[in-house]
Amino acid sequence: MLVKAYFGPKEAHAYLPLVLILSGAAAGGLAAVLAQTIMVPMDIISQHQIIMNTSSYKAHAAALQVVHDVMKKDGGIKGLYQGLGLSIMSRLPT
Repeated sequence: MLVKAYFGPKEAHAYLPLVLILSGAAAGGLAAVLAQTIMVPMDIISQHQIIMNTSSYKAHAAALQVVHDVMKKDGGIKGLYQGLGLSIMSRLPT
């Protein structure tokens, strides 16, 4: 354990609750970032499908077609990740 190696066994026990809290917070934060990295493109695709009119929906409603259209219109892969920063910031405190 890194804390034991740095402080010694007696001092490490004093810092153990803090290490446990911080490691849990870091793991939760990483999980939130990874989840939003997956969910934001799916939300972008579904939002584009929602706002399509009937004729456009019949021709271009497939998810891969929507991905292609978003990437073409909004400048590549960054079009799928619009709002990722705000989404991560809203999820990290929880």
